[in-house]
Amino acid sequence: DTLYDSAVFIQGGSFNIGSINLGSNLLVSTNNALCANASHTLQTGLDPAFYTFVWSLNGTTIVGETGPNITVTQGGHYQVVATYINTTCSITSAIDVEYYAPVVPGTPNNLTACSSNGFASFDLTQNNAAALGTLNPANYTVTYYASLSDANNGTNPLVSPYTNTIANFQTIYGRVTHNVDGCYGTTQFNLIVNPLITPTFIAPAPICANATAPVLPTTSQNGITGTWAPPVVDNTERVLIHLLLLLGNVEP
Repeated sequence: DTLYDSAVFIQGGSFNIGSINLGSNLLVSTNNALCANASHTLQTGLDPAFYTFVWSLNGTTIVGETGPNITVTQGGHYQVVATYINTTCSITSAIDVEYYAPVVPGTPNNLTACSSNGFASFDLTQNNAAALGTLNPANYTVTYYASLSDANNGTNPLVSPYTNTIANFQTIYGRVTHNVDGCYGTTQFNLIVNPLITPTFIAPAPICANATAPVLPTTSQNGITGTWAPPVVDNTERVLIHLLLLLGNVEP
């Protein structure tokens, strides 16, 4: 017989098609969950030239996800089944992903100042409490930035007191960051520099000692409102002269 048969015998369990490690579970309880709105890539480390992939979320196949990696944007139980091409051999791995609750800052107040050139120094930290809102100040840090990009990246924080770099009106962005997990939220407010305006008043007519004292107006001729100190005129010559000096620019 000149015909020969040949065969290859493979010991059971000796065909190793690889393994998958998607990493540790990302959980709130272990302080490694994902920040709200963050994305995370799960990687099998396998070559798609040799494997097909089926990904599922909470037991439901994710349509269109057939590659070795997947970018997740929501929490749940993720599983991947990688099958060696042209075989029925497959390997499976799974991971649980959780998200922290969003950081929701409060609403800071606009800060105002007066200046003759459109620039002024502002204490940004006076907005810390408003920026925190209902958040515990022991757990969060507030920082300020000149742009939303800097606030999101946490780069180039402003030093307080801060002088606006855009005359008259400038938007400031606040970043409220959790001290442990690093998750953050952003908020904003405006720096407003009003021009210096000296209020003008019509001087009250002279009065005799002990006569009825005049009521001083709380709004100036050029629309500036305010209060007087002292609030009531004492009808003595000495105090009346002092009040006239306090009027600032007085029209005759």
